[in-house]
Amino acid sequence: MTANEQALRKSLLKNYDKLTIPPGNTTITISSLTIRTMEMHEETQSMEILSYLSHSWMDLRLKWSLEDHMDLDRLGMDPDDIWKPDLTVYNSAREDYHLHQSQLPTLVYPEGRVLFVPPVQLHFTCVMDLTYWPHDKHTCVVKIGSWVHHGFLLDLQVSSDALEFDLMTRAVEGGEISISEWEVLRSNITRVIKYYPCCSEPYITIDVSITLRRSASAYTYTVKIPAVCLSLLTLVVFLLPPGAGEKLIFGGFCLLLNLLFLTYTTQVVVHAPTHTPLIMRLVCQQLVLVLVSVLVAALVVRLARDPHPYPLPNIIKSPLLTLSYFLCLSNYTTLASRTQQEY
Repeated sequence: MTANEQALRKSLLKNYDKLTIPPGNTTITISSLTIRTMEMHEETQSMEILSYLSHSWMDLRLKWSLEDHMDLDRLGMDPDDIWKPDLTVYNSAREDYHLHQSQLPTLVYPEGRVLFVPPVQLHFTCVMDLTYWPHDKHTCVVKIGSWVHHGFLLDLQVSSDALEFDLMTRAVEGGEISISEWEVLRSNITRVIKYYPCCSEPYITIDVSITLRRSASAYTYTVKIPAVCLSLLTLVVFLLPPGAGEKLIFGGFCLLLNLLFLTYTTQVVVHAPTHTPLIMRLVCQQLVLVLVSVLVAALVVRLARDPHPYPLPNIIKSPLLTLSYFLCLSNYTTLASRTQQEY
């Protein structure tokens, strides 16, 4: 830090009130929002983004003459020493809504323009629809605006190409690997003007909309393939003879596997009870079918094997005999009559 910079900084901050907005209609221009990482939190129904927010504004109280300060064309200043816009995440998922938390320096130019490019962590609510999990898609919107000032005092402007993605990846043999399990399908950043019934002034926000799709290939091996295997095992249960004792053992084994699968998936989607994933509904229905099959098989085994101290009650036998005619099993009617005579 040169003596010229120290003298200029001291001169600019003399009688400077950092709590007062710059004179006139202050315009905050967002030139870029570069997203580095993204993460969805199913347990809290929220999304977290780590990004760099490049924005600038004019503060005529910080202007100086190049001739008077040895052609000093820029000056780094502590952001806590100057006025900063009270940018806030309206739909924040944390108690702290304020956007500016970084202590990185700002750049001030001779004409009074202030450039601030801090890393910001956006943690905001995003209701997730897990119906098609693990192939679910979500559209999340984060709203950024001033908490105190209306549009006549503090305007927000954004360029159409301000939203950028520079996700952390690492090149490996055969492709790239990423720390994120999400693929960006669509993204948009827009300036929104809203009027409230209480006030005649406009309130301006910047809405960042991101549509994501889950693309983690690990779910193929931990969810999809096991679900297909469970469906095939359920089919095998119904292929076994009703009177076979092995059907009870195999059915009980399938019940246990289905319960383990539901326990695993519940840990992921337990916080989204209003939209149960289809794959969980499938496994739950398989669980019911296998349970019914095991109960019927147990009843058949009990009826088919000795001892039989009492004959089958007529209230059960009569409907079954009537049904046998429609099922072309009339030969079993004679056999049932002989069995009745033996008792």
